[in-house]
Amino acid sequence: MLHQGSWFSSLMILSAIFSLTSLMLKSEGANHTVGDSSGWELLTNYTNWTQGREFHVGDVLGNFPNSQGFLLIALL
Repeated sequence: MLHQGSWFSSLMILSAIFSLTSLMLKSEGANHTVGDSSGWELLTNYTNWTQGREFHVGDVLGNFPNSQGFLLIALL
């Protein structure tokens, strides 16, 4: 049977390993221009635009070309 101090030390080491592994696996988000070259317009078929794309936490959806203003959505 492990002594209480040994058990706590083992738990702390496992926690540190898990934390470091999680930090190393951090991924960068992708930037997506909504509507591609046509931009974010009322007549754009966004269902078709999203086909074949995967969105993840950290991705940024933005509208830059042909825009009247500026719209940016970050997936948190």
